[in-house]
Amino acid sequence: MDAVRGWEPPEPEARFADHWDACWALSEPGCHALLARTRFTLESPPHAARAWLCAAGLWTAHPLGFLSAAAQPPLLLLTVNGVALDVPQRLLVRGETFEIDLASELHGGMNDLSVEAAYHDTPTIVGLALPVQIGVFCQADVEVPGQPLARIATGRRASLQRVMPMRPAVASSTWEVLLKRTAEARWEPTPGHFVHPLAASPQLRLPRRGGRLEREADRDLPHVRHRRHQPMAVRRLAPKEHLVVDFGEELVGHLALTAGDAGRFTLSPGESEAEARDLDDRTENPLRIAALPAAGTWRDPRRSALRWAVLRNDGDAPADVLLALDAFEIDVTPAGRFACSDPLLGEIYTTARRTVLRCTHDYVEDGPKRDRLLWLGDLAAVADVFGLAIGDLRPFRRSLLLAAATQLRNGALPGVGPHPSDLVVADYVPQFVRAAARYTELSGDLDTARLLLPVVRRALAFLAERIGAHGLVGPEEETDWWVFLDWDRREPFGCPVDKQGQVAALSLLVAEAFRAGAALAAWTGTGAAAWLEQADLLRAHVAERCLEDDPRGLVVDWVRGGERTAAASRYTQALAVLVGLGSPLQRSAMLDALATAGGRLGPTTTGYGQTLNVEALFRGGRAEAALALVRRYWGGMLARGATTFWESFDPDEDRATELDLYGRRYGVSLCHGWSGAIAGTLAAHVLGVAPAAPGCARLVLAPQLGDLAWAEGDVPTPHGPVRVRWSADGARVELPAGAEATVHWRGHETTLGPGRHALD
Repeated sequence: MDAVRGWEPPEPEARFADHWDACWALSEPGCHALLARTRFTLESPPHAARAWLCAAGLWTAHPLGFLSAAAQPPLLLLTVNGVALDVPQRLLVRGETFEIDLASELHGGMNDLSVEAAYHDTPTIVGLALPVQIGVFCQADVEVPGQPLARIATGRRASLQRVMPMRPAVASSTWEVLLKRTAEARWEPTPGHFVHPLAASPQLRLPRRGGRLEREADRDLPHVRHRRHQPMAVRRLAPKEHLVVDFGEELVGHLALTAGDAGRFTLSPGESEAEARDLDDRTENPLRIAALPAAGTWRDPRRSALRWAVLRNDGDAPADVLLALDAFEIDVTPAGRFACSDPLLGEIYTTARRTVLRCTHDYVEDGPKRDRLLWLGDLAAVADVFGLAIGDLRPFRRSLLLAAATQLRNGALPGVGPHPSDLVVADYVPQFVRAAARYTELSGDLDTARLLLPVVRRALAFLAERIGAHGLVGPEEETDWWVFLDWDRREPFGCPVDKQGQVAALSLLVAEAFRAGAALAAWTGTGAAAWLEQADLLRAHVAERCLEDDPRGLVVDWVRGGERTAAASRYTQALAVLVGLGSPLQRSAMLDALATAGGRLGPTTTGYGQTLNVEALFRGGRAEAALALVRRYWGGMLARGATTFWESFDPDEDRATELDLYGRRYGVSLCHGWSGAIAGTLAAHVLGVAPAAPGCARLVLAPQLGDLAWAEGDVPTPHGPVRVRWSADGARVELPAGAEATVHWRGHETTLGPGRHALD
């Protein structure tokens, strides 16, 4: 083809193929950064070229060598005739191809196109660096007047034969792979590597083009607001001198350093002052090197989650410096309000809601410092925060749709997204179903419910297949899933729940998922009586096999065949209370155990598990015990200077080690959405506002003040805010038009319609 220059002649059989593979760059152990790039040159009269691009990372996640998608995609850059074109990262993180028409960028004569993908830092998962490979995919259909449609592509053709339109096709011959061994090293060439797609995980789906779920997710993209934080004046910094900058609160954004002269500087971001002052190399929040050839501003291309930063002058001359942070967050104005006779609880509510907002960007992330992923359990935990404390469920809806789009062919949902993955977290599959139902209940959005219902059906079918001969879900030892439930910071990769065989908590979560699915089906006009029957059977089998014989016995963590463990955890008791398992006497024993700091049950150290404990205590009518736990756990973090709530916290742990995670200093995230879930709990139980029908057309108001003299606030609903005040002197309730409520107050039940009401 005369219009294409710079490539090797195609193999004859290439003309009969319409499938092209990505080229892959393989990093070496200890590699700091990796870059893969290729270039095309077009020489022709004006023409059109419709291109599809994608870049992804792979890592070996399976003992047999199968590959999974890395949690973070590489940075992809497409340059046409010297102009860099924007590539939406939201598509890359989902493993989708990006389609672009190059016609407006091409001209008669020579055209240069280059595609490069890079990891400037090795990607991580749960804070651990991954040995990663980069895949770069570029495929373009080139239209030249008077000539057949031609295809240009990266890589070499796979051996897969397809019956597709016959097209002349050629591959790039300028494939380069470069790596950096340290942050300060130069790029150096290394051999490229080819990975056949059949060797990769089938769930990778590279390249893939989004379907209806993805299109719905992108229909109303989140808006972001930006603000520059500049807490210092210009400061003259001597050689080797450093300064500590406090931005005042946990923020997410990009550091910006302005210097009055050329120089070289080290920047150390930290969520805590101790992390910022530690100038050793770190996996998370790594050190930044800023080299300015002349006076000007250096802007960090990587985002940071920080409150503190240390700036050191590595040059030989003094320099005038100014350090700022260009922070960004989702553009949402919270509509909820909470106040009570204990100001600490009001501060906890506000901080918790702020935590969830700091974790919300293109989708709901677990935390902005580490992972930055869409974990389904974290998502389910914050549903009530978006619905009852923030009042804007659009970010939650988008995240649900992105998670649904990763569903595997067997019906399971990967525990983490939004990238394609085969990491099935057993308990996160039912958590997705529960989250979909709760979204519908809070929003009344039946259109999205209908869109999600097929996903829910497939997920419940997957769970039903995992119910064994003894009527429980399991076993835990299945090789194609991970039973997570919770983790224990005192034991690396440990869990506060003892897990073997059939895990009681997993069966209880699945029972709740069947109930949630049945509700979703009923709201959308579809019957699902079989799901309700399955939920009842699961609960009955847990009660039969996992409840101890003592009338005040607890629910044990697992059974296997005729074996029953003696281990019992807070997580299992809390779930049992929430589903109403056991007799009143048995539930009372579970609540007594949950209300006791020590005793038989081990500690809970994550905000995820603690919120579950608080929910169970409220559900069991133990409001004073629930509030005491809130004050001890979340109030304890505030007492230690938190401005957002941490991934994990143990009030009894030595402060010298409380930020360690899996043996790494400062590994714990100090802004984690699941610990912000307590804001929704306070709105639902202290203010007592809960939906009783989709869209909150019917509500139940059942406040639990515990030891509080009064509580008041606004709870947003799709109809408008519900305003309440509860006190020893009486109550005031204001309901918006279109809503009615059943009020449980001082032992009486009253039904109220829209308007203002006073209750004795």
